[in-house]
Amino acid sequence: MRRKKDRSCGGNNVSMAQVDDAVVTVLEKRLLDPARLEKLLAQLLERSAGADVRCKHDIATLRIERTAAETAIQRLFESFEAGLVDPKDKDLKKRLASHQDRRAALSQEIDLIERQCGDKLDRIDCKTIAVFADGLKKKLTDPDRPGLRKNYVQASVQRS
Repeated sequence: MRRKKDRSCGGNNVSMAQVDDAVVTVLEKRLLDPARLEKLLAQLLERSAGADVRCKHDIATLRIERTAAETAIQRLFESFEAGLVDPKDKDLKKRLASHQDRRAALSQEIDLIERQCGDKLDRIDCKTIAVFADGLKKKLTDPDRPGLRKNYVQASVQRS
């Protein structure tokens, strides 16, 4: 019998290991279900394809701007060679430096976007997802890695 001031729950005590087992079982069945993971993969690849289109568009736009800067530099040189511009003109030097800086900045931005988009040869596929899910299941049930299991269970429960 419980005492009057005892405010503890009158239900059954369940060990933390049993709770962890129950949560990991649900995680394995629901979150790591191959069909669910394939659906998530499809969504990820769809977004990735959209990002690829944006990258290609951005690179094309930047290349057009870089070509315009290069053309402006070329015109300045041609006007100098034709004698239409005084070589001592300070504005000429400023304009040339401005176009050269712009060209360099555009080239750097193009390089950055190309690196970010990169080759998509290492894309994730259904086989990779299955290997990932299987590996995670094994690690979650590995008695030698209780910390991983505990942290993963806590993170999953906190997000729910």
